[in-house]
Amino acid sequence: MQQPYTQPAPNGKVNRTSEPKSIKPEVIGDLFSQPDGNNLANQPDVSVAVPASVPEPALYSQELQSFHRNDCLVVDNGWVGYLQEVDKDDKTAMFHPLQLSPPQKARAEAYIAVRDTYNDLYKKEAEKQTEHKEERENLNRLYDAFVKKYSNLNSADNIKLIKTDSAGKEIPYLERVKGGIVQKADIFSHPVSFSTTTLATDNPQEALASSLNKYGAVDLDYMSEISNMTADALKEHLHGRIFYNPLEREYEIAERWIAGNVVEKAKEIRAYVEQNPEDKEAKQSLTVLEDARPRRIEFEDLDFNLGERWIPTGIYAKFASHLFDADVKIHYSDSSDDFSVICNQGNQNIWVKYAVKAESRTFDGVALLKHALVNTTPDITKKIEVDGQEVKV
Repeated sequence: MQQPYTQPAPNGKVNRTSEPKSIKPEVIGDLFSQPDGNNLANQPDVSVAVPASVPEPALYSQELQSFHRNDCLVVDNGWVGYLQEVDKDDKTAMFHPLQLSPPQKARAEAYIAVRDTYNDLYKKEAEKQTEHKEERENLNRLYDAFVKKYSNLNSADNIKLIKTDSAGKEIPYLERVKGGIVQKADIFSHPVSFSTTTLATDNPQEALASSLNKYGAVDLDYMSEISNMTADALKEHLHGRIFYNPLEREYEIAERWIAGNVVEKAKEIRAYVEQNPEDKEAKQSLTVLEDARPRRIEFEDLDFNLGERWIPTGIYAKFASHLFDADVKIHYSDSSDDFSVICNQGNQNIWVKYAVKAESRTFDGVALLKHALVNTTPDITKKIEVDGQEVKV
């Protein structure tokens, strides 16, 4: 959150009359010191020219950047201010101007230029994975000019300024202290979002590994560049290691190509080959998919038990209805992991043919089906006499 500050009056008291309505208290005073780094509050005899009026908040007229957010310092139409109501979807924001003296405004503008250039450079190199020398030279030029006029970014006065900017959290890390000396961070000399180390190899396997490590894919142009081999030579050496995907128009390693639903994938490639019979690489890719097709399991080789949860209960109901020659309904409850069996009519199949008669009771076919569905057995006991004592077994 942007830290609110107000302009100290010459007598040392806080001047609240200069606060414009409907915007934040001005970020002036300690946060934006004079170019010599001295605090305005410690110079009561120095008068600082401050604009008498500030424009009302308005829509930000510049392009909204990825790092822009609420309370982010920006420059718009010659004014320094901060953003509110940032909407990344609509790419709109409200700009709130700040009432700053000319020295304060100049410092803020110089800081914003460094911050924006740094973010632009990092984003471009991270997305394109290529070095941007011109943007790096510009960042060095702006940073050197800022430091020459306002001291290092991590000086006390500049840190106060940076803390008012919600998009400035990374800026202090553009400097590092080594042996008591403030030095520039690595991004001032080379890209930090990717490695610039040049790899040279005459081994196709190493070239492939480097491509996968850098791009996460098979990039034959890059592999040719580091191996000094043609794309055709690389494909020949990597035969059986990479395969052409005609649908995506790219090469994939075997571990990725021969994976997933190879049956469906083979069906799609087969349709492509039928329309493009001259594509030899696609035919090779199709052949390896068909060779990897799982063996079809015949029905008689399938092994499943009554009560398998993945089998629809309707199948069990049809089976029981056919077996008992009666209308049987079966329902499965996920919460209790149990089956309910309902049969509102009885016959000889249920009462006699598929029933088990114990000494004390009879378990009919419906009761036995319930046990079978959850893989349990009924508790069947009888009484016997052991050493003159009646025992239930």
